[in-house]
Formats: sequence, structure tokens, C-alpha cells
Amino acid sequence: EKPTAIFLIIPDESDTRYSIATMFISLLYTSLTREASLSKDSKLQREVFFLLDEFANLPKFENIAKWISISRSRGIYFLLMIQSLGQLIDRCGQGVTSTIQTQCQLNVYLGTTDKETQKYYESFLLLLLLTHHFLVLLLP
Repeated sequence: EKPTAIFLIIPDESDTRYSIATMFISLLYTSLTREASLSKDSKLQREVFFLLDEFANLPKFENIAKWISISRSRGIYFLLMIQSLGQLIDRCGQGVTSTIQTQCQLNVYLGTTDKETQKYYESFLLLLLLTHHFLVLLLP
């Protein structure tokens, strides 16, 4: 009922505990969606944000594309932090990556040396500039 933050910190020198993190996140998501479905408007009373750093290094979430597609109406949001689109494609496949790209409305690009990721964000930013007249601040 009150605001709560859960920090799940997994040592990165060994991936033996990564599956525990994936299981915890999956169980938490399932529990939250169940709670939302029991409410009158099928939405959580308090919004929940999953901030998943190094997302592409976690074991594969079988239903992540579905989660991202339907969770906003329940008051559940995902922020997936990755280093390159290639990393995400390797982990999730092209189809799931495409769904994630179209369903995630917030993109924060901090820079990468990956050429495909650079090309994607160049096109993405150009499209925003041409269609929505956004001001984009590019820092060195």
C-alpha cells in the first residue's frame, strides 16, 4: 500500500544467480498482474516500475514482449537498459526485439560503439524530428 523500492543486486562476476533474479522478477510480475485483475478497473492502485539494468545479460524472459505490450494498462511499466540492439537480439530474438522497440515509449540513448544501434537511433531521432518537431539535444 505504501511506496516501496526493491533493489535486487546480483554480482556480475558469475552468472549463477541470474536465474534467481529472473524468477523473482517473473513471480513479482505475476503477483502484480493478479492483484491488478482483482481490482475494479483492472489496474494497480499504485504504479510499479521495473528498472532492469543489464537486461540483455539476464536469462531470457519467455513472455517479456507480452508483458511490455499489456502491462501499461495495469499500471506496470518497464525500463530496459541495454548496451546495444545486437545484445538484445542475441538474447530475445528479432521478433521480440521488434516488439520491445515498438512498445517501449521511452528511449534514452547514452551512446554506443555498436554501428547497428547507432544507425537505429539516427533513424529514430530523424523520424521524431520530421514528424513531431521534437528538439533533440545531442551531446558529445
